[in-house]
Amino acid sequence: MKSILSVLTIFIALTCFSKKGPMLNDPTFPGSSIHFDVKEGLSKDHSTWPNKKSHTNSDTWLIKNHEKIKTLNPRLIVIDFYNKRPEAYCREFVDKVIRAFAEGSRYHGFKDSSALPQLVYNLKKYINLRDSSGRDISDKRPHHTDGTFDEAALFGDEFAQYLGYRDPGNASWLRLGELFDKGIINECWIVAPNTLYEVQGRTRKYDSSFRFKGAYNECLNACYSFGEAGKRTSVTIRLGEINVDRGVGCATHAFGHALERMALGDIPYFGKVAGRFFNFNLDTRYGAPFDTQYPCPYYVTPPECFNYSGQTITTVNNHLKGWTFKNWGEGCGNIHFPINAKFQYDYNSPQTVMCGCENYGKKNGADGADAQNAYNTDIVKQWKTSAYSDCGGEYVMYLRQNMPGYNSGTIGDDGKPMKSWWPFYFY
Repeated sequence: MKSILSVLTIFIALTCFSKKGPMLNDPTFPGSSIHFDVKEGLSKDHSTWPNKKSHTNSDTWLIKNHEKIKTLNPRLIVIDFYNKRPEAYCREFVDKVIRAFAEGSRYHGFKDSSALPQLVYNLKKYINLRDSSGRDISDKRPHHTDGTFDEAALFGDEFAQYLGYRDPGNASWLRLGELFDKGIINECWIVAPNTLYEVQGRTRKYDSSFRFKGAYNECLNACYSFGEAGKRTSVTIRLGEINVDRGVGCATHAFGHALERMALGDIPYFGKVAGRFFNFNLDTRYGAPFDTQYPCPYYVTPPECFNYSGQTITTVNNHLKGWTFKNWGEGCGNIHFPINAKFQYDYNSPQTVMCGCENYGKKNGADGADAQNAYNTDIVKQWKTSAYSDCGGEYVMYLRQNMPGYNSGTIGDDGKPMKSWWPFYFY
């Protein structure tokens, strides 16, 4: 009898932890999710996305009904590989990031207390993949033999078991890319420093009529390898790094680069309405010998690349080719360069510069231009708190709250009401 029980015990153990993954009814498995309904919890209200009609990134419905969407509640999973910090600490940090993104999507919230957030993430699952290895990063994080992150394996069959979703026939675990394809999730965040580089993704490219061109951009903040399994995913993939060793402001900063990247060509309409806001296309618009301010080198002495005299901007210190422009201030700035910045990350410049940031797209100034407001560090001091200030987060919050949102009253160069910028993130 004892020998029979021993054999059964070994059989059960092998079944639970075989290459095919854990048993479906194993309540201790971190990603366990035996039964799920992809439309569960979704509303019939078409002013909210995702909804019962549309819940998948890159959905044609999302594109056709863009202007109707008042609130985005993208479905999010978080994968935690970070042994160094307590799980409760990391969960609380994720909640703070979600709240910060919501706050940043309140159009003109800094002067309109009634402004509602347009971007409110819906955390569907927090997957704890820590281990007892004694290392800061769990060995459950896909890795190469040298220990570095294996990003392609994140989308593979072996890692799928940790996500904990079965296909309807229970034949196999759904891979990460399949979760995006089926609209089970719209975004994935990873808690583990130096795993992703800020924000990565595989985003669809569109033409000027919002038609998918059949091509993808796999180079956002850096170029990313999705592997064959990841490349089978047809919709836009959004991945974000959550660095709990920094402040929440760093998350608003890092994810802000993904918004900038969309203005560089993947969605032509967005590029047209957002390029001026971010002070992009300086070469074609202002005759500069560079397209953006980002070629300004990091960590040089002296650090200044730019100087200001009234509304005249001039390159200095020979870090960039010589350039002077007398009507600076049409835009708002970008993640590394507030409108008055002299160098990379110059969030504390005392310089006052007039800009069209708060009236961007309003066309309420002289000759149909945007009226201008003064910008300096005093403008953003309300966010200079422990909640936002790391990585220039106080400025980034101001930048985000001036990005045109739902029913913002902004006008595009075509004379039509400008589309809210937030839905583009899920095209």
